[in-house]
Amino acid sequence: MPREFTLGEVRYLLRTVEPEDAPDVVALFTRVFGAPPPEGWYAWKYGAEGLQGRAVGLWDENGRLFAHYGGTPRHLLWHGKPVAAVQIGDVMVAPEARGLLSRRGPFFQVCSAFFGQWVGGGKPFALAFGFPNVRHLRLGVKLGLYHDLGAITTAQWGAGKNRLPFGWRAVEIDVRTPEFDRIIERAWRQQAEEGKDRILGGRDPDYVRRRYALRPGVTHHYIACRRWGTGSTAVAIVRQEGETLRWLDFIGPSKRLSATAGAVRLFADKLGATVVETWASSASALDLHRAGAAIGPEAARFALARASLCQADVLTRDGWWLAGDTDFL
Repeated sequence: MPREFTLGEVRYLLRTVEPEDAPDVVALFTRVFGAPPPEGWYAWKYGAEGLQGRAVGLWDENGRLFAHYGGTPRHLLWHGKPVAAVQIGDVMVAPEARGLLSRRGPFFQVCSAFFGQWVGGGKPFALAFGFPNVRHLRLGVKLGLYHDLGAITTAQWGAGKNRLPFGWRAVEIDVRTPEFDRIIERAWRQQAEEGKDRILGGRDPDYVRRRYALRPGVTHHYIACRRWGTGSTAVAIVRQEGETLRWLDFIGPSKRLSATAGAVRLFADKLGATVVETWASSASALDLHRAGAAIGPEAARFALARASLCQADVLTRDGWWLAGDTDFL
């Protein structure tokens, strides 16, 4: 894949990012976001024991990483059938290059190379999706790289003090215990069985551990909510950010969503948070609204790579049940 070309008077090298490039990626992250990632972030995101991400980078003639386009594998259930996908995450362009937004610019080069290598027919991933801001989404659409599948909105609840309804119990579960995998597996199996008319991201124990438990520099909490005598369990994954409790994931059947929201609100109050907040696609926003959420403003856009190999129904956002992922960077 390595390819050399010239933009203006500067010569560049475009190639796959390898493990030994970790210092370059961390340095670019620091320049773009104004602070370095936590120690171990690269290994979590791109290492073999972590999320096993893939990335393409653009280096200038001085050997400095100029642009980066990355994503992590995500197994989907598409109307009950498994589909290999990649969720786009670390899209970074050096501040001094952000004006170069043409088809020959750094963003187009790394994005199109990433899709060309890994997404579409005969490639490792059938489709790629992500949650860019409005500016990046418009650029991607203009350059012919993305489909715009609409808004990802915020959903909010106030922290709560009321007890759960009679017969319900919510407990925080420890990722280090043997029971953890069994609880997650049961909740995911019920969610997958119910979601055969939807497009769901896989949430099995291996994914939950890699995605949340292994992430450095962040403390996640796992709340299991169950009604006695039903054999049905739901799990909420949250993290505190000041006075806001970010609800990052829900695993379980939708009929448990309202009770789980009540448990998360109680947990927020316990931690001293005042607001519970999550992100939602249009499909999940309907369920969250029924669970008492106030649907708020747009948080991001929902982008699907044009290189994706998918049926026409995936281009409508209504079937995608997506929620959370507010801390994916």
